[in-house]
Formats: sequence, C-alpha cells, structure tokens
Amino acid sequence: MRAESQSCVILAHSEVLLISQEAADDSIKDVKIKYPALFQAIVDDVADFLTEKLKKTKKMVSHGIDMHLDYINVKNRHFQAALEEVKATRPLLTRPESGHALLTTPDPKGIDGLPMGLTSEEEEECDLYVALVRRYFSITRDTVRDTIPKIIVRFMVKKIERKIRNRLMAHLGDKEVYSSLLAESEHVAANRREAQARLENYELAVQLAKDLAIA
Repeated sequence: MRAESQSCVILAHSEVLLISQEAADDSIKDVKIKYPALFQAIVDDVADFLTEKLKKTKKMVSHGIDMHLDYINVKNRHFQAALEEVKATRPLLTRPESGHALLTTPDPKGIDGLPMGLTSEEEEECDLYVALVRRYFSITRDTVRDTIPKIIVRFMVKKIERKIRNRLMAHLGDKEVYSSLLAESEHVAANRREAQARLENYELAVQLAKDLAIA
C-alpha cells in the first residue's frame, strides 16, 4: 500500500511538471523566443518548486499511512458492521472472555502462522481474528485510496497554484538577476541588427533620392 501510494505521488508530480512546461511553452512563447534565459529560469524555478513539493507530499503520504498502521480503530462504523455480521454467524465471538478488543497488531502477517496444538475452538477463534484483521485492512485500504489524492492536491497542486507567482518574483525579481535574464537571444539580436542595417540603408536611399530630385 505504501509503495503504491508513493507511485501515485510520483506520477502526479510528473503530470503536473508536464502541464507546467506545456503551459509555459504556450503562454509565454514570445518570452522563450526573445529572452530564452528568462524563459529557462522560469521553467527551472517551477521544476525546483515542484521537486520540493514532491518531497513534502511523499512525506505526508507516509505519515497518512503510518497513522492507520499505528492505531486500529475497532470503533470504526464499517468495522463494527463487519464484526456484527461475523458474530451473527459465529457465536464464538460473543463469549465474555473474547470481548471487543479483537485486534492487537496492525500486521496480519503475524497472525497467519498459527501455533501448533490448538483446540478446534481456538483455531476457529484465530481464523476469526485473521478474517477481521483482513476486513479492517480492506476498510483501511479504501480510506487510503480516498485520502492520497487529497494529500496530493493539498500539498502539491494547490501549493503551486497559490505560491508559484510569489516564488518567481522572489527568485527572479532582483534587479541584477532580472537584468541578466533579459539578454536577447543571439537569433533575435542578429535579426535586430539586420533590421537596423536595412532601416539605415532605406533612410540613406530616401535621402539620396531627395538630393537627386533637388539637383
């Protein structure tokens, strides 16, 4: 469950990163052509921000799973319904010594290896414990599946939506940094020089035409 959840976080990070790059290519393509250094700085800063949020989101996902493993809530209404269902078919669970504290470990692997020499009644009770633990983990798995996307949205998607503008202003808004990022690309600079030369030649030709007309 933990590995699957972390894979979801990594996949979401990849998708958000791809969307941000496509958005940059589409919305600031003029900047990309004229000021490639500024464009690349924006793209890199967004990617760095997402990497930071990836680490935070993975950590929060781990915490979310750990919370479910650290404490088994036998009062969970879905588990209580399952318990009542089992008790209705297995009267053994209603014995006074059994009580309701059926679960003592979050790890079902520690229950599968039943000790030898149990009575049939004890084996049946152990089987019931195993069944209830598995039922609880099924409930927990559904809860985690619902929770993981919410964690991803809160700690990754919403963070970039709310924070990226201020982040870019803080990192790229410095006058010295910004000036260096506004350097023209060589292609644009060459086109500008060529256009300037043509304009000067045109103005010279106009002046010569005026001089000839006067003469």
